[in-house]
Amino acid sequence: MAEINYYETENNQSIHTLVLSDEGKSLTAFWVRHLCGYGLDTSFDPIYVLENVIPQFDSSFNYVIIEENEWDYGDSVHAFYTPTENTITVRCDIYDQALDGFNMAQITITHEIVHYFQSAIVTFLQAFQCTNFKTELCEVNSDQMIRHEEQTDSITSLVLIPQQITAGKTEDEIFYNFIEKPIKLFVLELAKTLFKDFLDISENLQLSKFPKQIAS
Repeated sequence: MAEINYYETENNQSIHTLVLSDEGKSLTAFWVRHLCGYGLDTSFDPIYVLENVIPQFDSSFNYVIIEENEWDYGDSVHAFYTPTENTITVRCDIYDQALDGFNMAQITITHEIVHYFQSAIVTFLQAFQCTNFKTELCEVNSDQMIRHEEQTDSITSLVLIPQQITAGKTEDEIFYNFIEKPIKLFVLELAKTLFKDFLDISENLQLSKFPKQIAS
């Protein structure tokens, strides 16, 4: 199957990645499916998501299909996501196989879609300065990279087999665990950040007035 984030190997770069518990993986898969319009009872179509869903809400996203004879990334690499360019690149034969419904090809492309959403979530959390959500610097050929890929594999499996997400849970538990609880947690984190920023601004304003008060 594909190795991901190939740009990191080329450029020796690192990225911040989410660190998720099992509950967090299920939560991510739940929202990936819902954001893509699939809920929990419809087959996930990675090609449709790649071509029609993500571009609708992310104008900076792009995907590239490369012919086999022009593929310069090695036989073991079938597709990869490049966070710095917000682009998923897929080898043409894997793309065609996914269109024809071949399971492994669909898993490969779904895996890259999960990478996209992980990167988007990190960017979103950083934009709102929600620093208490766990991330780590993920370097090439490191234990962090291995764990990141294993995490992405787990989320990919959940996205493609949504019954695993809600197994053993009642409707009330599903609503609480996947909607109510995460929304409350995010709002709380956001409120903490805004309150801290407000205190910082107030303190700076007081400090800026202080010399004038002394002068008077």
